[in-house]
Amino acid sequence: RGMTDWPPLETRNGVQVRRVKTTGFGRHSLRLRVFDYLSFYLSAFIAVLWHVRRGELVVVKTDPPLLAVALAPAIALKRAGLVNWLQDLYPEVAERLGVRLPASVFGALRSLRNRTLRAARLNGVLGERMREEISAHSEHICVLPNWAIHPTEQAPATPNPLRLSLGFDEQFVVGYSGNL
Repeated sequence: RGMTDWPPLETRNGVQVRRVKTTGFGRHSLRLRVFDYLSFYLSAFIAVLWHVRRGELVVVKTDPPLLAVALAPAIALKRAGLVNWLQDLYPEVAERLGVRLPASVFGALRSLRNRTLRAARLNGVLGERMREEISAHSEHICVLPNWAIHPTEQAPATPNPLRLSLGFDEQFVVGYSGNL
């Protein structure tokens, strides 16, 4: 199903899922993608103001980039708590990928992002390296690795039929499911 086919409100496994409307220009052009992001930020901001109650926690991930920067003012107005679940560090990722913006813009974005780190009740990060990167901006950091089997653990001894059928029975395999 395409994203527009999903219902705006549903309950899944006892969790209420509320989807916000955005423009649907897609990823064909960077300029049009910016409109999609901006419409999502605005819709999510309004949804926080409309639906979040005082004392609730709002978990904000890093896709789209810098979402916490857009939502932190609404979360603060509602006297709710912010939890950052960091999958990436923006704007550093954009800088390292060669996005061309003036250094002052990257500095301003970094400053805004760091404010959300300080304001958060908790910042969940993927590992120790990411914890080190943000430790100057927050003491409220928890490592939440994205691994079904943590790399330091042993894989189950019983053979997995899917791994065997794909020829991966003796290999270390990492599967990325970010866009699933």
